Amino acid sequence: MTEKNKKILKKGLKYIAIYQSFKEKILSGELKKGSFLPSETELAKQENVSTMTVVRALNELVKEHLIVRQRGVGTMISNLEKTPLIAGRKLKIGLIWSQTVNEDSLVSTFIGELTNGILDRCDMLDVTPEFSAKSGYEPSRCVWAEKDRGLLLEALGESALEKVGYPSIELIRDGRYDGLIVMCLENEKWLSKVLNLNIPAVLLDCPFENFADKADFVFNDPKNAFFEGVQYLANKGMKRIHFIGTPSWTLPGRLKGVHYKDWHKNRERADNPDSLLRLSAYRHAMDLLGLDVQNSWIHMISNNSKPIKELIDNLSSLPAEERPEAFIGNHSTAIESLMGCFHDLGYPLECVNFIPSKYSNSKCILKSNAVDMGSTAMDLLIWRLQRSVHSYLNIGVRMKFLNDSKNNK
Repeated sequence: MTEKNKKILKKGLKYIAIYQSFKEKILSGELKKGSFLPSETELAKQENVSTMTVVRALNELVKEHLIVRQRGVGTMISNLEKTPLIAGRKLKIGLIWSQTVNEDSLVSTFIGELTNGILDRCDMLDVTPEFSAKSGYEPSRCVWAEKDRGLLLEALGESALEKVGYPSIELIRDGRYDGLIVMCLENEKWLSKVLNLNIPAVLLDCPFENFADKADFVFNDPKNAFFEGVQYLANKGMKRIHFIGTPSWTLPGRLKGVHYKDWHKNRERADNPDSLLRLSAYRHAMDLLGLDVQNSWIHMISNNSKPIKELIDNLSSLPAEERPEAFIGNHSTAIESLMGCFHDLGYPLECVNFIPSKYSNSKCILKSNAVDMGSTAMDLLIWRLQRSVHSYLNIGVRMKFLNDSKNNK
């Protein structure tokens, strides 16, 4: 014990002196990473203090992530490069996907970006994922594990051949998860069953208001980006700005093969929460900028080629004074098809889309910050697991509007 710590000890702050002594030994490497300290009783004898004083000192070390205390295991010196998410607690987190979990989807999809944000927050991007689905009909699964931190993340999704949009409730229940992050799910009945499992959950990009008293939300907030997008178009003198959104749908049950294909062709359409949120942002922006909105300027259409062609035919046949001057929305395919059609007809338009349009000079885009959404959801789940509060939070991660000058930086 240093002279400084001895002076602290004389003043009666015994636990601080012991805490600082152990901290110095840990940081200097005298106490090796992964090694275990003696029991509290043995430490009390060594330091000639009470067991309670030792406990107070150890608790200070836990706060700084210098040690990990686990019941039935002991007190271990932390790996300082990677500390536990919650000091002294093992965690198994379920990441519930709305699609098949595989290597390609981790790098090429929006839900893969969300997952990478979660991994980044957990400092696990360098951990090799282990995929375990053995056949096309088995639920898809991927695990990231760091045993020394007591941390395991497990992504669960639909099987490759059963396009149901979610894993089974039984699989989630039997996973014995400490917490869940549910991503991009649109089936309200299924979500209700998940939340009835009473596992702490964060709904990530699942903006259903009727679950506001059962889970925390992290959503893609379009308000600022849509305002900037509409303002950009308005500053170019455009007033007839049309919104193009997508509907959503709910699977009637677990369908296979040809039954899924039949349903997919004739699915019942429902309101898409994401589209409705973005429609609200569009209306708000138009109102703030003093621009009128007509109901005929709002289009919710599926990805099928037939309704897109019908919309193209309807809009292109309008008189010049009624034709749209610009498009904004979240249906990238339809917007680009409309832009191409009007370009070929000699009516070049502008758009603000989620992909750059090859028919527009501006190349303005809307961009979702999926990585930040994922890391925010993980932060929120950690916060929830450490508190017994009953109020739930809605956290919006702002979508971005990127124009030419920003894209070229």
